[in-house]
Amino acid sequence: MDYAKKDHVVMFCNGYGHILRKPFSVKNTPEGVENLSDQVSRSCRQRGIKLKHVFFGGEDVNSYAENFVNTLRTKGWLVAGVNAHDAKKQRGSIQASTDRLDLMGIASMLLNRRANCSPAQCGIYRNLRTLVRHRRRLVVMSKEVRSPAFWMIKRAASCHLQTAHCI
Repeated sequence: MDYAKKDHVVMFCNGYGHILRKPFSVKNTPEGVENLSDQVSRSCRQRGIKLKHVFFGGEDVNSYAENFVNTLRTKGWLVAGVNAHDAKKQRGSIQASTDRLDLMGIASMLLNRRANCSPAQCGIYRNLRTLVRHRRRLVVMSKEVRSPAFWMIKRAASCHLQTAHCI
């Protein structure tokens, strides 16, 4: 799926990357979720695919698509997110960007298993990631402070500043 404020663009692919249904629009409303679920169910019934083998994927969810994705998840669907920058690299054309090219990049990322299925990209998972990153920076800073070279540079700088004020 390629998320948008009003209409999301959806394409169905199989596990080999073959397009099962060309891109079509789905409204960013509860009715749109029902429509999408119905379309997926009918398509799976026609092809003999079990619904437990179906999942949705798109770029990381924006604020305007959160309700749509959360509704899909509450209905029992697995929704994966891919990094938008990485999906852009997977597109066939770097210069141009159309919904179809974006969908192909997203599909490529999903087929290469480069997606995140965490239902909470925000909240506790985001806080944990932020804390880990801050800790990593603090560890680097503490190593710098303990380094003898750091103290020699600091002393040299303070001596230089003291002699500059005396002139």
